[in-house]
Amino acid sequence: MNATTFNLDIPLPCISSAAVLAELSIGAWNPTRLDRLTTDEVHIYKRASANSGKYVKFLFPDVAQFAQVKTVEMRGRHWHRRMSVPFSDSGQRLLVTAMLPDYVEGMTKIEHDFWAVVQDIEHNYDSILRHCQAALGDTFDASLYPGAHEIHRQFKFHHARLPVPETNDFDRIAGSAQTIMKEEFGKHMQRVQENIIADMGASTREVLQRMSERLDFGGEGDKKIFRNSLVENVREWTDRMGKFNEVLKIQQVDHVRGQINDLLGACNAEVLRENADVRKQVKQKVDGILSAMNW
Repeated sequence: MNATTFNLDIPLPCISSAAVLAELSIGAWNPTRLDRLTTDEVHIYKRASANSGKYVKFLFPDVAQFAQVKTVEMRGRHWHRRMSVPFSDSGQRLLVTAMLPDYVEGMTKIEHDFWAVVQDIEHNYDSILRHCQAALGDTFDASLYPGAHEIHRQFKFHHARLPVPETNDFDRIAGSAQTIMKEEFGKHMQRVQENIIADMGASTREVLQRMSERLDFGGEGDKKIFRNSLVENVREWTDRMGKFNEVLKIQQVDHVRGQINDLLGACNAEVLRENADVRKQVKQKVDGILSAMNW
């Protein structure tokens, strides 16, 4: 369904007074290098042409800290996405002020965990290099590795909040450029609104589909395990939907949120685990909400 069929005429002053723009930039260093010498040796040994392939090596193969820092990076990106809605192609996302304290608290914790892993790399850098030398064998090249004091600069974790622009911000621009900028900004905000409803719809379907899939198992003898978080994740997302919609005021979002809240009022994870009939009923309700969603 085309998002423009929704009544998404959100007043800009409402957005600018009740939301901010959230920025996130993370860089988890995990370098690779083209090994020309090994590439040439393979070509010669295998009698292959010079353009038939290349050997790219990981400078830090099987170093646990690099996998850990990547995991923390993904946590940060997931938190950023779940707590906000789209605003610009450059990565800025709209964060309603009601969710700002939770967003900052969560992101600050993730940032702390990120730099803790980086610090662990710094403190254990000598042993990491010995491991890499053993793992890479003759392809190890010490000149490719920075010093321990340079490690910190190879990573980045930055998050910030900025005010949402308004149309009258362009009043200070002189001449015809002002009209052009206002028109472009109006078009941009229409895309923002369309992207918001698409993003909220996708996130809602994601949590409901996960719940439906987990509830889709057989009778009393089928004891597929799921945790209390199955219900709590849906409840948490529904609460966020409400906070988003205090600003967006989209009728269809309120309708779906009301349906999910009615469903959750009768949900108990322990009962769902033990009672096949209740599981079936709840799954039917979840699937009914999903099938009726056309946004």
